[in-house]
Amino acid sequence: MNFTSYILAFQLCIILGSSS
Repeated sequence: MNFTSYILAFQLCIILGSSS
């Protein structure tokens, strides 16, 4: 898993967490 994929996955968790 490269660094970019890690950042995208992390951002997705933040967005989903904020939306809830």
